Amino acid sequence: MKKLSLLILAGALATTGCQQQNAKPQNADQNADQQTAQSTSDQRTQTVTEGAVTGAALGAVTGALVDKDKRGRGALVGAAAGGLLGGLLGSHVQDQREEAISQEDTLDVMIAKSTAQREYALDTRNNLQKEIESIEKEIAQVQKTKVSNQNKKLVYAKQNERLQKVSAENAGQIEVLEDYHQHLVTKFDAMLAENPAPTPEKDALQKEIVALTDAIRSMRVQEEQLAAIQQNLI
Repeated sequence: MKKLSLLILAGALATTGCQQQNAKPQNADQNADQQTAQSTSDQRTQTVTEGAVTGAALGAVTGALVDKDKRGRGALVGAAAGGLLGGLLGSHVQDQREEAISQEDTLDVMIAKSTAQREYALDTRNNLQKEIESIEKEIAQVQKTKVSNQNKKLVYAKQNERLQKVSAENAGQIEVLEDYHQHLVTKFDAMLAENPAPTPEKDALQKEIVALTDAIRSMRVQEEQLAAIQQNLI
C-alpha cells in the first residue's frame, strides 16, 4: 500500500510540477489587480492539482488490475496517465470558472452567461449519457460471453477507465454550474434586500436560478448512475 501511494503521488507530481515552477513570491506592496491575478493562479493550481491527484489514484488502481503480473509497473503507468488526464480536465474546469459571471456584470450579461453555460453542460450530459449506454452495452456483452476471468478483468478495467473519464467530466460540469448558481442567488438576494417588490428582472433571474437547479439535479442523477456501474465492476 505504501508503494502504491508513492506511485500515485509520483503521477500527480509529474503533471503539476511545471505549474509550481512558475510561482513567484508576493511583494508587500502588490496592488489589488496583482492580488486578484495571484488568487486566480492559486485557484487554477489547486483545481489542476486536485484533478491530477484524483486521476493518478484512479489510474494506478486500473493499471494494477490490467498488469496483473507486475502490479507496480502497471500502477505507475496508470498513475502517470491518470494524473495527466485528471490535470487536463481540472484545467478545463478552471478555464470555465474564469469565464464565469461576476458581480460586476450587468444582470442581462449574468443571465446570458449562465444560460449559455447551462446549455453547454446539458449538451455535455447528453453526450456522456451516450457514452454510458455504450459502456453498459459492452459490459453486458462480456457478461454473456464465455471468457476467462482474466479476460473479463481486462475488459472491466478498460470500461472502468472510460467511466472514470465520464465521471470526471460530469463532476467538473456540476462544479461550474454550482459556481454560477451561487453567483445568481447572491445577486437575487441583494436585489430583494434593495427592493422586495416583484420586478421583471427578478422574475428573469429567478427563472434562470430554477433552471440551473434542475440542471444540477439531472447531472447528480447521472453521477449516481456512474457510481452504481463502477460499483458493479468491482
